[in-house]
Amino acid sequence: MKKFLLSFFALVLVITGCGDSSTEPDPNAHVGTYTVVSINGSNLPAVLGVEDGMTISFVSGSMTFTANNTVAGAIKVRGTLGTTVIEEEESLAGTYARNGNSILVTWSDDGSTQPMTFDENKEELTFTSEGNVFLLRKQ
Repeated sequence: MKKFLLSFFALVLVITGCGDSSTEPDPNAHVGTYTVVSINGSNLPAVLGVEDGMTISFVSGSMTFTANNTVAGAIKVRGTLGTTVIEEEESLAGTYARNGNSILVTWSDDGSTQPMTFDENKEELTFTSEGNVFLLRKQ
């Protein structure tokens, strides 16, 4: 009986020891395309503010993160003043560094940086820009 129990425990140890017990985050889990789904908890289009009487709304946006540490995307904003509506699209490009759940993007056009937080379980990115909290979800 003692020999059987020892064999049984040895088998259990072998089986449980063979699994991947790594709790390290997947270094490429963030790679992919993300779409802006809300700003300050509001669905898009979302009003960002009013400037010189013009209401500025964020219409859409997306970002694609690659495994070689580049990011590219596009945003669309709308300005409304009375009955006049102006929409503008802007392309985004840059590089990034990831450290755990933190991603720091450096934009190519002006060298500015944007810290972001990555939630691997939800496949979401969040960041704050000009006081607005952006939520992006992986497609």
